Amino acid sequence: MKMKFIPVLVLVLLFFPASGFAAGWTGNVNGFLGAKSLDEDDWEPLDEHGEIGVRFDFAPKTDFPINFAIDWYVSGTSEAYSDPRFGGFADVDAATSEFAIGFRKYMPIPQTTFSPYLGAGLTSIAASIEADDGFFTYKDDDVDGGLWLEGGIVWTIRHVNLGLCLRYSDAEVTLFGEDLEVGGGHAGLIAGFHW
Repeated sequence: MKMKFIPVLVLVLLFFPASGFAAGWTGNVNGFLGAKSLDEDDWEPLDEHGEIGVRFDFAPKTDFPINFAIDWYVSGTSEAYSDPRFGGFADVDAATSEFAIGFRKYMPIPQTTFSPYLGAGLTSIAASIEADDGFFTYKDDDVDGGLWLEGGIVWTIRHVNLGLCLRYSDAEVTLFGEDLEVGGGHAGLIAGFHW
């Protein structure tokens, strides 16, 4: 997803609960702040990323058993190290972007405001590596489809959500001629709005 579309996506997700369509629906818009761990064998020393995201799920205001989910995450890290692919020592940036669709199942605990949840679906993961050795810039990017699974818990106070998320995604890209696992483990905090 191009970076210029990020503000549009965020605005749509934030103002969706106020729309007329939302009157017959219930759902959640949450931000995500955490970390993503990629396969160490493929990515070291670029395997530990900081990560942010936007999570959106909704369902009809009936006894519908699941919520439809649309999520978007961005992760990245930077390291300076020696790598023969880039002619030796270089400043290297790695980034991933995940756009995911699927389902989320909330299981409220009776007489509490806590809801454990599970989720699963399909994801499209883009990845890039850019290196600068002071003379040349080397860059490659790729995208692939895969799967995601998650679990966590949400605490809803009135219309405010706070919670935890553990997530796993799986896909493979080719960067600089190497096949790399680009999914990984995600862990972080979520906070947002329930309507």
